Amino acid sequence: MPPSQALSEFRQLLRDLAGDLRQFGRDRRRLVDELETLTSVLLAILLGHLAGVQHVGWAAFSGYIVMRSDVRDSCARGCLRVLGTCIGAAGALLVLRHLQLNPYEQAGLLGTVGSITLYLTLVGRYGYAWLLGGLTYAMVVLASLQAPAQLEQYALSRLLEVALGTSACVLVSALSTYGVRARLWPRVPTTVASAPRTLGVWQPLALRHALQGGLALALLALGATGKIAVDISQAAITILAVMVVPFDGLSSAGKAVSRRLLHRMLGCLLGGGLAAILLLVSQESLWLTLAGVALGVLIGRHLENGPLGIGYLGMQFALAFLVVMVPDHYDHIDPVAGMARLGGILLGFLVLEPVYWISTWLIRRLSPSRT
Repeated sequence: MPPSQALSEFRQLLRDLAGDLRQFGRDRRRLVDELETLTSVLLAILLGHLAGVQHVGWAAFSGYIVMRSDVRDSCARGCLRVLGTCIGAAGALLVLRHLQLNPYEQAGLLGTVGSITLYLTLVGRYGYAWLLGGLTYAMVVLASLQAPAQLEQYALSRLLEVALGTSACVLVSALSTYGVRARLWPRVPTTVASAPRTLGVWQPLALRHALQGGLALALLALGATGKIAVDISQAAITILAVMVVPFDGLSSAGKAVSRRLLHRMLGCLLGGGLAAILLLVSQESLWLTLAGVALGVLIGRHLENGPLGIGYLGMQFALAFLVVMVPDHYDHIDPVAGMARLGGILLGFLVLEPVYWISTWLIRRLSPSRT
């Protein structure tokens, strides 16, 4: 994307953000969804602390991202999220404990697994489960490169965090579907969901796109062997999340990826920046911190469900906000840990952007259609 076009789109994004935020509370359906999501996140945080998980923010984001307007949709999405996490964690433990691989082999295998899961995410029927499988595998492998002694604990904690956040979401969604929503909209006609499109196994554009994402993950893994003072798992999440574009947009994937990079970067900077400010203002106060969490979740969900095409930005705002703002221990709220996670998100941008554009340029140069 040319700089002038990126600047123009950035300005339009800011205008859309300001305009959508002025509509807060005017649409009752959006407001109900925002309050459902907030309740789910707060319950996920409570369950995460009671269970003593490592990263409560990941449980909180699971409670956020799974929420849908009907409990059946929330449950289906939650099952895919938990299933994908189980597959990714089990695969990583199996590889790391039974294959004696050096860091270069680990990086190559991570790139391969990332490419396969990303490809299946783009073309498969249960893409969300494949995405979570690839994400979890990458998170566990990268964590093992930085702290190998905590491998099992890290993998089990990821699974527990996702399970708790998903359970919180499904519970809140069920209470709302058969309670609040049933009373507010008792005669809403049900619609029959269309069957998911089944794509052919061989999709060259999707494969090329997936290999680019896998290459970025492999390079990230090579960097993980050094001493990096950021949460590198957030970098892996950034790479895979940005590379998940609608299949129909793969023919113009460069524009789609550029747009998602711009939306994710702006959303993460705004969400992480707001969280950093609120952490400083809260001064380790539990109630001020929880009030800040509520503010960020409501803003992120409002932007995600808006009509202006900035839903992905809102979701990334919420992700960055929650991973930075939600402390792992409320008896000692450490802003440094939140900044390390935000640094990992920014590292993902720094790795993916040059890898994607250089590989795209090389593919175009070597393409037979140019001769």
